[in-house]
Amino acid sequence: MTLQRFLNAAGDSRWLWFGRGSWKPAPSAAISPGTFLLQVIGTAILACVPGGVLALILQRTPQFKGGLWPLPEFAALGFIIGLVVFLLVTVAWNRRAARLRAAGLTSPPALPPSAWWQRWLVAPLYVLVLFLVTPLAAALALDNALGTAAWNRYRTQLLARGERLTFAELESASPPDAENFARTPLLRPMSEFSIVVTNQRSELVWKDPIGRLRLQALTHLPFRNEGSPDPLGTNTGRMALDPYARGIRSEPFRLEESVVLATRSQLGLPTNVPPAAPDFVPLPRDLALRYGLLDTNRTRLSTEESKALVITNAAAEVLAFLKRLEPELQEIAEASHRPRSRFTAGWNESLSPTARVDIALSAYARVKGLTSLFRVRAAARLEQGDAAGALADTRTLFRLSQSMAEDPTLMGLLVRIAQDAIAMSMLKEGIAARQWTDAQLAECQALVRAIDRRESLIHAFRGERALGLEMLESWIRPSSPFELTLVPPTHGSEANLSGIESPTRSGFFQPRGMYRRWQIAQSQLVDHLIADLQDPTWPQRLTQQESTEAFLHRAGLLPATRHTILAIQLAPALDRAAGKAARINTTARLAEIACALERHRLRHGQFPETLDVLAPTFLDRLPADPMTGKPFLYRRTEDGWFKLWSVGLNGRDDGGTMKRRDNDQHGDWVWPVPVPISKEETRLL
Repeated sequence: MTLQRFLNAAGDSRWLWFGRGSWKPAPSAAISPGTFLLQVIGTAILACVPGGVLALILQRTPQFKGGLWPLPEFAALGFIIGLVVFLLVTVAWNRRAARLRAAGLTSPPALPPSAWWQRWLVAPLYVLVLFLVTPLAAALALDNALGTAAWNRYRTQLLARGERLTFAELESASPPDAENFARTPLLRPMSEFSIVVTNQRSELVWKDPIGRLRLQALTHLPFRNEGSPDPLGTNTGRMALDPYARGIRSEPFRLEESVVLATRSQLGLPTNVPPAAPDFVPLPRDLALRYGLLDTNRTRLSTEESKALVITNAAAEVLAFLKRLEPELQEIAEASHRPRSRFTAGWNESLSPTARVDIALSAYARVKGLTSLFRVRAAARLEQGDAAGALADTRTLFRLSQSMAEDPTLMGLLVRIAQDAIAMSMLKEGIAARQWTDAQLAECQALVRAIDRRESLIHAFRGERALGLEMLESWIRPSSPFELTLVPPTHGSEANLSGIESPTRSGFFQPRGMYRRWQIAQSQLVDHLIADLQDPTWPQRLTQQESTEAFLHRAGLLPATRHTILAIQLAPALDRAAGKAARINTTARLAEIACALERHRLRHGQFPETLDVLAPTFLDRLPADPMTGKPFLYRRTEDGWFKLWSVGLNGRDDGGTMKRRDNDQHGDWVWPVPVPISKEETRLL
């Protein structure tokens, strides 16, 4: 069956004329441009039917409600299908009509019947290639061209505004090792690796796997297993140290446990080793002994037995245990004075942005684990009356939160905010203990005065945009940089990173245009978030309780389409990050005032009637509540303390009552000195 015969047979079918054979012209008459155009338009209208049905179905989803998508896209696809199909049919029809007129015939002569293989093999192949694949390829090519052109225009606008769209542009120059906190010997193994190709597979191999295992052991020590999830779990404003002491007594680790032994793959060592090579690599025995991981003199206690232990001086037991870690803690405390911190310094540029983020976050998790050690030691020192030692650890806590200042990712910022919260909890405990002097409290004021995470959040949002743009770019390019996959933890060990080469995502049918529009939508989302952050009324506007849907409408991302759905899925996480940044900023301002209140009490014997008297003696100026722009809410209490609070995200004064600890949206943000809390809060503890 020739192509001409197939196309003529298709033109003779009444189904190609929407079931109306009367619309078909005579065989010897040519199909006019008007008829051709009507057929194409008719196909587009016909395609609107499934598009309209799908649009009605999607109306039941809030994100798509009010939008016409996918009706216009189905109409455009139908138009292209009609254009390709009727162009081919019209050319074949008009060629046959011209031959008939030249021969003086009004109808074509009868043709011999088609063979079975022509009817069931060749004809379906023609249908597939000409009527399906070719129109879809044309539609995809057009969408790719339009999407690429739209992205190029938008990218030009971003560059004209001075926006930095790649990780390389967002990251500052690498500091010298002597100035880089991340290059202290204890932390160095977390960021030193090489990429080895074995059997056509790329693997990330750590240069010092034992150093990584050492850090893993430090941040999974036994006393942490029984630690209180709430460092201020009681209403005294003090960390409960008994659970840590119980953990020290009841959780001896043994040599065979994975915190001491790790598989070669977990450590990032090559796995293609001779059979005689050990499957497990141990932590050096001297370190395991010093960390208390080889204590075979005691047996593990059950939960009930652990709770039955009599703890007379938990702080002393915790300090005695932490004395074993003095070399590591001293090194981190000294290294925290270094002015810069870049775990990614000197990394292989062939790593994709997502790979760089995954490796950096693994390092940040270890730093956060070390932070917990300083937090517990500070609480124990304070309990033992060592106010100076507790303050020294508090300084280190605040400096450790600075170790992620240069990270241009949202996850890095969230870890940093968690570090801020840990440091702030120790400051709260020190004030509640009433052991710090005026000079020490003034130093604490200076530490919290420097905390303002708005610019950090803007930097992180730009980093998220760069991460998304480069990820999508890697889908579009013929090849991708070295990628990583996260290998789930086994035997109680930490998760590990394993490298593979990204699969090639190029090809004729690759939806590059859709990826480009995803890049536009994500950039629009970040643009609006940054604009909100740069607004002088931020974070006051957060108290207006604008819903995520309202924000997305304002950003032009709703009603959803296939081009905006990815950005819409990202929006809630970014919105929550803004709320967390607002809360830590507000807590820092509360901390300034709390330090000043305690200094006033030290000088005058009691807290003031109003906050106004604190400036300028104890404060250069009285900080306003970032959530309202007005003074914080404050009053003295009959028990000799005070209540100090912000209205929080709901913008409503709830009388200084916290509704839920795990939700920034509910209740006030209260400076937690020993004050009453709501019945609901008591139930949730």
